[in-house]
Amino acid sequence: MRIRYILLPAVIALCVGGGIYVFTSGTYRHSLSAARELIPESVAALIRRHGATGGAEKAYAKKRPGHSPMENNILDRLALLEIADSSVSFRQLPDSAAIEIRAAVPRGKPVEWLVWHLSSATSGTSYRVEDCFCPSDDRGCAIRFTSSEPHQPGIHLTVSWASRYFSATAKMAVIIRDFGFAADQKTIEYLSFPEPLTVALLPSRKLASWTSRISKEYKKEIIILQPMEPCLIPRAPDGRKPPCIMLHYPESRVRSIIDGAAEAVPDFAGFSNFGGTRALEDSRLTGILFSEIKKRHGYFIEDRATRKSVASAVADRISLPFGTIGRSVDSAMDVSRAEELIRNCAMEAQKRGYVIISSKASVSFIRALKKQLPVLRQNGIRLSYVSEIVTPDKGKK
Repeated sequence: MRIRYILLPAVIALCVGGGIYVFTSGTYRHSLSAARELIPESVAALIRRHGATGGAEKAYAKKRPGHSPMENNILDRLALLEIADSSVSFRQLPDSAAIEIRAAVPRGKPVEWLVWHLSSATSGTSYRVEDCFCPSDDRGCAIRFTSSEPHQPGIHLTVSWASRYFSATAKMAVIIRDFGFAADQKTIEYLSFPEPLTVALLPSRKLASWTSRISKEYKKEIIILQPMEPCLIPRAPDGRKPPCIMLHYPESRVRSIIDGAAEAVPDFAGFSNFGGTRALEDSRLTGILFSEIKKRHGYFIEDRATRKSVASAVADRISLPFGTIGRSVDSAMDVSRAEELIRNCAMEAQKRGYVIISSKASVSFIRALKKQLPVLRQNGIRLSYVSEIVTPDKGKK
């Protein structure tokens, strides 16, 4: 199932020009009023909310010499889709008074949203949508507008997909928790994954420093998993217990543990907690920890935040780049279940503009992520490093 259909699993309602379209996964062609009684207002509101950023409620704002108000509206909507006026072609159809408008739209928006956005060009005019045709082979769509005023020509708008993607896309960052190098297929698939990934390393693990270096060579971003109270990590086989930051530790000991972690994983970009729900409820301890991270120009990602957590407030107070993990993936999931969860996370990214998810390394998850890459791209989701989401001041967001 394509992500573009997850706004509603089987049927998408599209409110335009005073009527409603019903779309299924085949060829879409419906009259505006055919499904008015079939679709609840809650669904219509969802579609309106999803497209609100497209400027659909605006009347045409730019008057262009030689163009009618309706043509100006269409050009305005195309401009919001990053299409210059010079890239839009106009011609009068042979043996007809109708005007044909053609444009190539950047990829990265669901076709339902695209049709809704373009159809809203009727706002403030005498035009309405007469018909809409979207081939199932994903070649784009065609919208036919007619006017209630007899002297106004019909307008046939045809949009195809351009080879490029929108510059402003939603971001999805994937954290691979407790990543460890092993000479196996799983490690090869993660290191060779062509898109940005962020790997989280426990500084106490054997070969942590070496794993950090090899991950950086394969263009993976690295964060340190810092154990904190309550500590969830068992003792190592040799009986050693990894350094864990406890509530009662003095400032000097907390700083010493962070120093050791930074030395063990020298190429880190940020930190995340391993356990630590109690530690991050204490403002004194959190303040010491975050000041050390900021001193090293890092960021902090909170996992399993509680209602009593002070992490976000402390990070905001000292201007530390900060984020939270939105969804954790069970590494025991099979490929199909992991794909479904990735699609659900994509919905959240489209709504908020970004999402951070985490998973332990598993063959099923990395294969699911690879299979979903084309669908994510088509729907405006770009895989990103965590730093691109939590540090907008660096111009990455």
